Amino acid sequence: MNLASESSLDAALEHEATRIALTGGTHDHQNALLAFLGKRQPCFEGR
Repeated sequence: MNLASESSLDAALEHEATRIALTGGTHDHQNALLAFLGKRQPCFEGR
């Protein structure tokens, strides 16, 4: 959150895109997506 208030919009968006790319392929992300689509609570395992 601090990055967004202390940098340009382009830098903040680049930072966000990097973080999404890092977390988007995790087991927890896939589980969360399937839980959302299945209208159930996700079970996060830290993977």
